[in-house]
Amino acid sequence: MRNRSLWTVVGLLLALFLLALSTGCDGAVLNLRISYQGYLTDVGGNPISGNRNMTFRMWNAASGGTNMWEETQNNVPVNGGLFNVALGSVTPLDPADFHKPLWLEVVVQGQTMGDRQPLQGAPYALSLAPGSVVKGTGTTGTYSSTLTISNIGSGAALTAYAANGPAIYTYGPIGSASLSYIWISGNSLMKNLATDTTRWDLQANGGARIWRGAATGQKTVYFPVTIPSQLYGQPVKLTKLTVYYKCLDGSKGFVTSTYLYKHTDADSNALIIGDTVDRTGNTATSYTLDLTSNNVLSASEGGLGMFMYLSFADDTNYVQIGGVRLELEHD
Repeated sequence: MRNRSLWTVVGLLLALFLLALSTGCDGAVLNLRISYQGYLTDVGGNPISGNRNMTFRMWNAASGGTNMWEETQNNVPVNGGLFNVALGSVTPLDPADFHKPLWLEVVVQGQTMGDRQPLQGAPYALSLAPGSVVKGTGTTGTYSSTLTISNIGSGAALTAYAANGPAIYTYGPIGSASLSYIWISGNSLMKNLATDTTRWDLQANGGARIWRGAATGQKTVYFPVTIPSQLYGQPVKLTKLTVYYKCLDGSKGFVTSTYLYKHTDADSNALIIGDTVDRTGNTATSYTLDLTSNNVLSASEGGLGMFMYLSFADDTNYVQIGGVRLELEHD
């Protein structure tokens, strides 16, 4: 025991590999490890050889404090005083612990080896320290981004929290490959002219049953569309329009056409879609139109006008519009 108490660790090489926190392109998740090297001598300064049991602890203070992590590795080979271990190979390391200073304590054969040693990050690891700035050309590796965060498991890939102010702030637009949807209630309809005899009954599901009223002829109904012309500071692209409807009798009352226009000025517009297919379904159904022309909404062009032509043989049949859905892209 006397010799053990005189052993000293005189060398330290610590590197926290950031790649261990990333996900490879093949989906394999690498393990978090810290490579640690030490040098053992006896009381006379002679290097030790043989296998030794070692315990490693991480503390949040140079003395006292809280033990944040601990593991024991048995029969660690020591050759000419040198030994190498991978911390975290027995007890997993928690990446959440490394946002604050930590000190490493080494115990060999039950004997603590001197004072705790502060963990020093590898040079490139400092680019991810709090307050750091990540810069790049955005063209390295297999991605075009300066920084790519990926999580192929469950949970969020990135979580941001701020006690005061925005959790995420950007000087440029925020792009997303996810789709967004805008719903237009069927009971938001408006008749074309104040003198029209078109009438309707609103439904509990947000839809509306529409009749022609006393006057014969084709009827036009409008559906106000309120949508931001820009999201995340960039133009919005409309990609699909879906109408949910039902006819009482599709042979006597049906949708004859569907139009969607984009405002370009106070008295001008651009056609996005003009569908003239008769929609005569007698059961609750829908139809979807692909939007490919004039479908980008910008800061200067973005007001939308949607209307439908309805045909009625009499005033006893109705067309029910349950709602309209617009699909948006903003990447």
